[in-house]
Amino acid sequence: MERPPHFICIQLPANPEYVLIVRLAVSGLANRLDFPYEEIEDIKLAVSEACNSIIAGSPPGSLILVECDSDGKTFEILVKTQSVDENDGALVPGSEQDMGLHIIRALMDDMEYLAKPGSGAVIRIRKNMSA
Repeated sequence: MERPPHFICIQLPANPEYVLIVRLAVSGLANRLDFPYEEIEDIKLAVSEACNSIIAGSPPGSLILVECDSDGKTFEILVKTQSVDENDGALVPGSEQDMGLHIIRALMDDMEYLAKPGSGAVIRIRKNMSA
């Protein structure tokens, strides 16, 4: 299957030390997609919060996968893990992980958090592109 030219995929250890790599890659792609500087900063913060939320629910030694794509109308970022902690990725209200999702909602046009027992967790965030 052929991917569009704006698709990137990064697999990294579920460790906060690697979030900077994701921020750099996502901001580079957002710049290439002609987002204004202020929106690129919002996207970088949102993807950092998404990564940190997924990492917080991941057991030691696991991996996270970050996929970015654009259809010309929206810029979509997925942050996911295949393994989750003993809570199966469930958010604890008021936790740092939960607070990160509130930040993402404030910065992006759309956000979904999905967690299924034994299947991992996914945060999907979207930013609409200016016409």
